[in-house]
Amino acid sequence: ALRMNASSSDRVTAQEQNVDLEFLKSLNMHCWNRAEDNNDLSIKEGNLWLLLFHLRRQGLAALIWDDDERSKQQNRMCVQAYVQLLASQLELTPAALVSRFYNPASPEALRRRKNVLSWLEECFENALPPDVKRTRRAKADPSNQHLLEQGVFGTDKDKDLFRASLALLLAGRLEDARTLMRDSGVAWRAALWGGSAPQNPNHALWRRIMWKHSEKLQDPASNSDEAAIAALLASNLMASLDNASLRTWEKGLYTTIRCIVDRTEDE
Repeated sequence: ALRMNASSSDRVTAQEQNVDLEFLKSLNMHCWNRAEDNNDLSIKEGNLWLLLFHLRRQGLAALIWDDDERSKQQNRMCVQAYVQLLASQLELTPAALVSRFYNPASPEALRRRKNVLSWLEECFENALPPDVKRTRRAKADPSNQHLLEQGVFGTDKDKDLFRASLALLLAGRLEDARTLMRDSGVAWRAALWGGSAPQNPNHALWRRIMWKHSEKLQDPASNSDEAAIAALLASNLMASLDNASLRTWEKGLYTTIRCIVDRTEDE
């Protein structure tokens, strides 16, 4: 009888969650659909409902969050213990370890960070221009001596390509950004950005290379969108927050959460 009551209670809880999720998503889409442009307040209202949708999907505990110092310390210790537990399972591949980070048994704080990141990516995806993945007919530009010395080249469409690639990266679509670069004739940049997968055996080395690259691109003469991409891929928080292309509070929050998630996964 106790098992039957528990099963019935679980079904009711699941039904309540589904009703809440449908309602929040409908509010989100209603606000987005009535917006006239990306600066419309309806977009921001829709983004708020979308955040509640992502957190409610995780569970009620994700919505009711204590932010006092004691709770922060407990969450921090819980995440550290869980990461150490996973790291002790030497038989698991890096990809398998990362996949276990966000399963229902993982700490609430860990999953909440990932859900906030997913929320931000969906907000940025909603704001993508319709032609963002359009292939650019780029031509080699020999004026950048620094690149030529490294055996590669820039193009006459770099500014446009970097702007589109950064927008795609913020929307969680790194592979689309790499495809755009490859199809536009800049395959070397697609390769440079391709080391983030956890199954990459040289992932740690790639992250160090991207970090050094992001530091070099802090030169004021560098393209700020290119520097932003490098800083985000390197999980270089300070370089990202200092970047002119990442100055809105949404992008600042994305940068902070992404660096926290990346560094936890790297550990």
